[in-house]
Amino acid sequence: MALVERRNDGTDHISIFDYSSNWSMIAHFQSNDLEDLQGIEWLSIADVLCLWKNSYESKISFHTLDGNY
Repeated sequence: MALVERRNDGTDHISIFDYSSNWSMIAHFQSNDLEDLQGIEWLSIADVLCLWKNSYESKISFHTLDGNY
């Protein structure tokens, strides 16, 4: 499961959890290239996350599960 959280300082962070190991967190990273993150989709075929910002400034970013892009 991938979860997006907005911190008090306005930065967006993504946490990845493994359901098969009692929902332990396996990765956590900050989305540096996108501000005001609006959505996330897990592309399970390639183990890639697709992140996007709001509809006014269309921007899409792809990340591996360890946060690299």
